[in-house]
Amino acid sequence: YYNLGELYFNLGNLESASKHLEKTIEIDKNQAHAWGLKGKIKIEEQKYDDAIQSFKEAISLDVGALSVLMWEAYADYLRTEVSIDPGDKRYQEKIVSIIRKLERVERLTEKPGNQHIKAYTLYFLAGFYTKSKDFFTAKEKLKQCLNVESNTSEEARVKEIKARAKELLDYIWNYNIRPPLWRWWLASPLNAWLKRVISCSLFLMLFGCFILYFSNPSWFSAIKESIKADLPFFTYFLTLLVFILLYPGIKYIKTKEFQIEMIAPPPFEFALSPALLEAQITRLGES
Repeated sequence: YYNLGELYFNLGNLESASKHLEKTIEIDKNQAHAWGLKGKIKIEEQKYDDAIQSFKEAISLDVGALSVLMWEAYADYLRTEVSIDPGDKRYQEKIVSIIRKLERVERLTEKPGNQHIKAYTLYFLAGFYTKSKDFFTAKEKLKQCLNVESNTSEEARVKEIKARAKELLDYIWNYNIRPPLWRWWLASPLNAWLKRVISCSLFLMLFGCFILYFSNPSWFSAIKESIKADLPFFTYFLTLLVFILLYPGIKYIKTKEFQIEMIAPPPFEFALSPALLEAQITRLGES
C-alpha cells in the first residue's frame, strides 16, 4: 500500500496516493515513511498545517530521518510565506525558528552517506540567513556547502545544489555585502585565486606603464620616445587597465532583483526496496 501510494504520488494522482497511505496507516500507525509521504501530499494540496503535523508524526517514529526533519522545516517555511507578510515582525521570528531547526539537522549530518542532505541543509540555512539579513553568516554557509564532498551515489544531487549555492553566493557577495574594491579582487569567495592573479597582473602592468613613462634613466629613452610617438594608444591602454580594475565597483552599484529559490528537500527512500519486497513475497508464498 505504501509503495502504491508513492507511485501514485509520483504520477501526480494525489487522491489515489492519499487513499493508499490512509490504508497503510490503518494497518500500521508506526510507518514513519507513510506519515512523511502524507506530509508531502498535504504540501501539494497547500494544507501546510496538516503537512507539519504529518511530518512531526514521522519524526516521532524515526528520529534519525534527516530528510523528514528538513521537510518539516520546509513546510513551516511555506506556511510562513502564505500566512505572514515579510514586513511583519512575526515573519522574522518564524525565519529564526526555522533556522534553529535546520541547525539541528546540520549537526546530525556528519555521518557518511548524509552528504547530499548536508549540502541541502547548508543551502537552506544560507537562504534563510539571507532572508533574515545576516549576509555574512549566509556567505559562510554557502562556502561550506561548496566544500561538501560526495560519493558516487550522491554526486548528482550534490552537484545540483552546489550550482544553486554558487548563484546565491555570487548575489550575496556582490549585491548584499558589496565589499570594497580591494576585497572584491583579493578576498572573493568564488574564484579567489583567479581574481587575485588577474588583479595583481593588472596592477603590475599599470605600475610598469607609469614607471616606463615617468622614469629618467637613459636606457628608458628609446621606450619613452616610442610611447610619445604613439601616445593615443598608450593612453587608451592605461584607461582600459584602470577600467578593468574599477569594473566590479561600477557593475554592482545598482541593486539586482534576485529571487531565492527554496527548492524542495531531498526525497524519501522507499520503506521496502524491490529486493526486500520480492523476498517478503517469496516468504509469504512459502508459508
